[in-house]
Amino acid sequence: MSSTDTDPEGMTFPCHVDIKVFARAGDRLEQQIRGLLELHLKPDQIESIRIKESAKGNYHSLSCRVRADSRPELDKVFVTLTENPDILMVI
Repeated sequence: MSSTDTDPEGMTFPCHVDIKVFARAGDRLEQQIRGLLELHLKPDQIESIRIKESAKGNYHSLSCRVRADSRPELDKVFVTLTENPDILMVI
């Protein structure tokens, strides 16, 4: 891809993407999610991770804002997140 390209789904890369992750609560959940993101993204591509706890504290939702440079890179991030057994849903 060149410096800016549009994929077949209409996304222009590089772009900012908000990824929502729903997971079971854990002591190091934010670090775990950051580690999974860093398998495919450079640390400076992870712009923010915000975490919200469920009312009973059993689950967390994480809002991850990342900069994706290509569709394959973004697809790899989603696959890695969805394959993790502690993560219930990724949107």
